[in-house]
Amino acid sequence: MDNRIYLSVLSAPASAGSINLTVSTYGASPDIVLTLSATGLATSDNEIKLAKNIYNQVLIQLLQNDALYSPPAESLTAIPPATIQITRTDHIICFWSQSNFDVEISSNTTGAIINIGTSGSLSTVSETRLNGPIVGQDYSGLSDAQLSNLINAISSEIISITDNNFVASTYMISARVDDIIGYRLPHYPVQRIDAPLIADPWTVWNVNSYRVVDLTSNYHLDSKGYINYRYAQNIVHDDFNPFGLGNEFRITWVAGEAKIPTTVKMAIAKLGSFYINYSFYEELKGGTSSVKFKDEEKEKKIIFLTLSEYFR
Repeated sequence: MDNRIYLSVLSAPASAGSINLTVSTYGASPDIVLTLSATGLATSDNEIKLAKNIYNQVLIQLLQNDALYSPPAESLTAIPPATIQITRTDHIICFWSQSNFDVEISSNTTGAIINIGTSGSLSTVSETRLNGPIVGQDYSGLSDAQLSNLINAISSEIISITDNNFVASTYMISARVDDIIGYRLPHYPVQRIDAPLIADPWTVWNVNSYRVVDLTSNYHLDSKGYINYRYAQNIVHDDFNPFGLGNEFRITWVAGEAKIPTTVKMAIAKLGSFYINYSFYEELKGGTSSVKFKDEEKEKKIIFLTLSEYFR
């Protein structure tokens, strides 16, 4: 399984306080229910600093509770462990686990607006208000809660259309290799690759066991996530090619942007303006019944063209 939940900090704290999260796993071995606390949060924290404080404190508590993911992933037939890995880009934290799990906010005394969902909210309230006038939109008529909802909806649309989460996220894939040279990871840019579990067809059918292959110094990774394992150059006494034809493998890796691109944040401000001001009518001729309708998809495509480099 490959499950992700995103926590997005959309506004700065209105008051000093703490945030408590409840993390629960389902169908793991064994299941856990943890209360993870981020304390000492201050009004001087902006959205990124608040997310960083939450990330740092949650990371320590996961480690203390033996609930922090440690590669390699479990074998294909094993019940997944109740472990979590977290990563962060700017104001967004990604929670990942092999097991089914849930993250809920059990308490929040800071007044900060925090969204938890299956994708990240790619801009904040303050950034969207700041970018509004640049694209000809005054967002002062919307409350912080209303603007947060708009940001969430637009972010989900951008992520769906580009097939790109943008946020540094953990991914896991189990596959049979059809290429004797290498394998292309479907999410990039890659920040880290964990040692995978590899098995050739004979081992899978007869032994049902997998070997761990260290990729850290023995692979070439290009900007599009293509892994080429250079076993002949680096391992003198082992000619096993993990990406040999017919091999099965399971691998986890972290991919995403180091920072949410400014282009994406500007696109959110533009799309927000589009939805607030959109009219179906391009032309209404007085005194006649002639009506010319706008092409909504065409107008949105113009905005999405600014994100073309991020399409996957």
